[in-house]
Amino acid sequence: VLEYTPPASSQDTPSTKPKSRSGKTERRLLSVMYCDIVGSTRLAEQVDPEDMREIIHRYQVMCTQTVNQYDGTVAQLHGDGILIFFGYPVAHEDDSLRAVSAGLAIISELKCFNDRLADDFNIRLQVRLAIHSGLTVCGTLDQPERNDILAFGETTKIADRLQTLAEPDSLLITGATARLTQGFFTLAALRNRNIRKEFGDLEVFKVLASTGLKNRFDIQAEKGLTPLIGRYTEQQTISSAWDSVRRGSGKIIHIQGDSGIGKTRLLTHSKNQLVKDYPDTALLDCSCSSFYRNTPLFPIMYALSGWFGLNERNSKQHNWEQLVHSVSQITSESDAMVYALAMLFPNLLPRGVQRLNQTPKEHRRFALHSAIIRIIKNWSKYQPLILIIDDLQWADPSTLEILDRIADLTPYCHLLCLFTSRREFGAPWYKSFGYQPIELQPLSQDECRLLISNVAGSSSIDPSQVAAISSKSEGNPLFLEELTRVLLNPKPPEDSASEE
Repeated sequence: VLEYTPPASSQDTPSTKPKSRSGKTERRLLSVMYCDIVGSTRLAEQVDPEDMREIIHRYQVMCTQTVNQYDGTVAQLHGDGILIFFGYPVAHEDDSLRAVSAGLAIISELKCFNDRLADDFNIRLQVRLAIHSGLTVCGTLDQPERNDILAFGETTKIADRLQTLAEPDSLLITGATARLTQGFFTLAALRNRNIRKEFGDLEVFKVLASTGLKNRFDIQAEKGLTPLIGRYTEQQTISSAWDSVRRGSGKIIHIQGDSGIGKTRLLTHSKNQLVKDYPDTALLDCSCSSFYRNTPLFPIMYALSGWFGLNERNSKQHNWEQLVHSVSQITSESDAMVYALAMLFPNLLPRGVQRLNQTPKEHRRFALHSAIIRIIKNWSKYQPLILIIDDLQWADPSTLEILDRIADLTPYCHLLCLFTSRREFGAPWYKSFGYQPIELQPLSQDECRLLISNVAGSSSIDPSQVAAISSKSEGNPLFLEELTRVLLNPKPPEDSASEE
C-alpha cells in the first residue's frame, strides 16, 4: 500500500509548481527542509550517465510524492539536492510538524526505494536532511519559463548548511523547529565541535523517531487531563451500547460536532472507562490524519501494526514471524490471510512474502479488504471488541469502504464501533441497524465555569473575566481551555491540548 512505484510516464515527472500562487512576495513563517544525497559526486563517477539520470529522477519523484503527502512544496530541484517549503504557498497551523514528519517519511521510504535500486542498478542511496523554521520573504521569479519559488532570509541558508553536518540517513532540526513540534518526536541534542563552530549558540537536535502521539490532545493526555465536564447523557448512551454488545448485538456510536467541541475527549474517557471496568475487552484504536487522507487504509494499517507488534526497530524477519503468530491466534485459515495482510506492511516485512503483488490489482484489493474484515469479525467472536476510528472526516475512501462492510456485520458481533467526525461528514452507514449518532452541544454556563476553575487550579480569576471567557468561547471546551491558559500566562502555551 505504501510502496514506491517507479514512474511509468512523463506524468510522474516531479513538479515544483505549487497548487496556488499569488505572484507577489509574502512574509511567512516557514519550515524549510533541505534534502541531499550523500556522496553523489563519487556515485556519478561509478555509474553510467544515463543510469545516473534515471536514479536521480526516481529519487526526486520519491521525495516529491512523500512531500506532497504532507502538503509541502518542492521549491527547487538542484540535481541531488531538494529544497522544500512547508508554509508557502499553502500554509497550515502545523507546518513544522508536517515538515519533520515528511523528513522521517523520506528516510523510511528510502529503505523500500533502495531495494528497487539494488535490483536495477546494484546501488543504494543515503540522504542527509535538515529543517529550520523562521520568518522569510517568499516569492517567485518574474520569468514565465522558470518555476522556482524563492525564500529570502536566513532560514533557507541555515537549513542548507545544517544538512551538511547530518549523518547519513538522519534528520537534524533547529531549536526553533523543535519547540514548534514539542512532544511529537524523540530528539537528541547535539553539542559537537562542528556545530558550535558553524552555528554558535543555535540549538540543534537529531530526530530519532516519532513519539506516536497524534495531536496536542495526546500530548496533554500524557501529562494528565482535567476531569471531563458534563456529557452525562452521552456517556450513558455509550455505556448502554456496550451492554448490548456484550450480549451479542453490536452497535455503532458516531460522535459528531464542531472542531474543539470535545469529541476526542468524550471518546477517550469512554474508552478508558470501558477497558477499566471490563478487562477482557479488546481494543483496535485507529485515528485518521489529514497527512494521510490519500493513503489507502492508513488508519487501519497503523493500528494493526501496533496490534501485531510490528515496527521498524525489529528485523523484517522478526516482524514476519510476529504477524504469522498473531494471525494464527485469531483464525485457523491464517496462511492465506497472512499473505493478504502482508500487503499492508511492505516496509516492515521481507520482500519475499509479498506473493500477491503479482496478482491483478483488484484481486489484491479484494483479498486485503476481506482479510481485514475477517480479522475484526473473528476477533470479536473470542472477546468483546471496541473499534475506534477518530477524525473520520480525514478517512481515505478505502477505509470508508472497509467500514461500510463492517457496519453490515456489526449487529451480529460482539463489536462496538466508536467513531468521531466533524459535523460536515456524512456517515454512509446512517441507516445501518444499531447505528446511533451523538451530536455534541456547547457546554452550559455552569459547565463553562467549572471547566475554567479546573484549568485555573489554585490560580484565581476575576468573576468578570470568567464571564468574558465563557461568552467568547461560546461553550467550546477547547476555546475555553485556551483562553483560560492565555489569561493565566500571556505567552501562548506550546503544548496545549486539543479537544478535537
